Amino acid sequence: MKTYFRYGRSIGSGPTLYIASHPDYRVAGVILHSPISSGLRVLKPTIKQSPSYDLFPNVEMISHTRCPVFLMHGTDDREVPIVHGRSLVQNCKNAFDPWWVEGAGHNDIDIRFRKIYFLRIAKFVKYLFEMFSKKTEEDLKTLHKVENWTINHMYFKKRGVKYILNWIRTVGIYFGV
Repeated sequence: MKTYFRYGRSIGSGPTLYIASHPDYRVAGVILHSPISSGLRVLKPTIKQSPSYDLFPNVEMISHTRCPVFLMHGTDDREVPIVHGRSLVQNCKNAFDPWWVEGAGHNDIDIRFRKIYFLRIAKFVKYLFEMFSKKTEEDLKTLHKVENWTINHMYFKKRGVKYILNWIRTVGIYFGV
């Protein structure tokens, strides 16, 4: 079984976290770029818990992700405020040194801060290689196992397996996940 990195930007963080938290996918690490904490929280930030009809309950999904997660978010992001990134880091069990990009907006981190952007990603990838080089073969086999994942998980309850997998294929391909 191959192991992959996943990169999710903005709304693409939804399919990325779904794959990273699902036991059938083996994910070595996740990079989240200006992610949303929840689809509905973008529209109504006061929501405390994602309702069943929220297609992107990232803030809940990230707690099921066992691989390291590197998150970057601009402090001046007007489309998806930085509070989204901070709430994801708070709920992440394996967060890697988040990068709060001072003065960056939603779509300019990789443009205005290009050199640092690539250096930060390289630092994360180096960390992953060092981490995996210390693991035994048995440890690597359990990489994809996720805690508390059952057929009663909120994704399955809401829409059903076939709907979600087709949705992820469509949205994930569109957003380059």
